[in-house]
This record gives sequence, C-alpha cells and structure tokens, in this order.
Amino acid sequence: FDDSLSRHVQEIIDTMGAKELKVRGHKLLENLFESYIPNSCKEVKLEKRLSATLDGKYPINGILDKIEFDDDVIRIVDYKTGSTENAANELEKGNDYWRQAAYYNILIQESSDFDTKGKSVETRYVFVDDENVDARYSMHDIKLSEQEIEEVKTQIRNTLESIRAANFSDGCGRE
Repeated sequence: FDDSLSRHVQEIIDTMGAKELKVRGHKLLENLFESYIPNSCKEVKLEKRLSATLDGKYPINGILDKIEFDDDVIRIVDYKTGSTENAANELEKGNDYWRQAAYYNILIQESSDFDTKGKSVETRYVFVDDENVDARYSMHDIKLSEQEIEEVKTQIRNTLESIRAANFSDGCGRE
C-alpha cells in the first residue's frame, strides 16, 4: 500500500493529503485483515494478470484483485473504496460495476489459466470503507446468467470491430 501510494501520490486528486490518506488506508486495511480476510476463502490468487482471446480473434486482458477457489465456485473479488451508497446504481444490470463483473467472468472463462468446466464464476465486490455498516466494509455478489455474459461478449465484439474499422461515430451508446 505504502509503495503504491508513494508512486501515485501525484495522480491522487482528493481533498485528503498523502499523509492523511496513508493513515486512513492503513486503518481500512487493518480492518479488512482483522475481520474479512480470516473468514474468506484460503485458496486464492492475488493481483492475477490474465490475457485471453475471445472467439480466437478478440484480445481481452485485465488484472483481477483476487480470485478465490471455493469448491465448485471461482469467485473474483474486486476491492472498491467508498460505500455502496455511492455505487449502488453501478451494481445494477448494464451499469459499470455490473459490466466489469461480466468482463471478469468472460476473462476467467476464456483464459487457459483456469478450468471452469462444471464450476460457476461469480464476482464479489468488497467496499472497504462502507460507513453504513458496523463492519466498515460490505460485500455484494453478482452472479450473471449465460444470456448476460453473451450480451457483454457481443458488446466486446462490436466495440473491437468498430475500433478495427476506425468507426468512432457510435460512441459508447451513452447520452
């Protein structure tokens, strides 16, 4: 945490100074290590960099904070700062965190690093600074249907085809 903070201190645009941010970050991490981590799955991969190719022609990649292997469940854990109060809308279908969960699911399923046959893949968001709950963190699981996964795969294909064709007139579809 300290190393990352010192490398990125110039990029942090916030009302909090670097020293104050460091103290707050340590407090949040201590809380997670005392209450969440001991009860979480023990077979894990941390900061896992994945690359895959969708349909043999669309490269996709990402870095996943944590991957838990819990019997027949592969759980992607993504840590978020702040509370779910500010991000609740983003967890809804079609919004940013939902779409990120779908992307991570696709990445795991398409990666040669994991055997997903007979296993379900889900995403858990852990909001590490949730003042609305006693534990000071909250967890929100997203399990996507195959239809939802296919919707996002289609979006990836269409987006990459538009980029390859240098067609930037459609944008991302948002107003």
